[in-house]
Amino acid sequence: MAVALLHPSSQIQDISPAVTDYLRFFGTVCSVQSVARVGTVVEGAVLHLWVDLSDDDERGQNVIYDALRRYQASEHAHAVTVDLHIVFADEDETAFPSNVELDFVRE
Repeated sequence: MAVALLHPSSQIQDISPAVTDYLRFFGTVCSVQSVARVGTVVEGAVLHLWVDLSDDDERGQNVIYDALRRYQASEHAHAVTVDLHIVFADEDETAFPSNVELDFVRE
């Protein structure tokens, strides 16, 4: 049996620029304090990103929309088409679809 050690950066180098751009966008969305949860639904080539807000923080909403614009303007945005859906704090709980796969929940 042979054992080989992987260099720690070897796995990082495998991340494509498209994934890096999306993760930057996703991380920014999750960093907004009023974001209670984030989930996804994939339909063909479109990733529906559902963002549930715990309060009506206008600054936080602007951060999310700015992050989306930066992502869409990135060189690799064509790899993942994101359709953003924001559920505002004053909306009914049913506005956040039940078939959404949760990717982030603020605890």
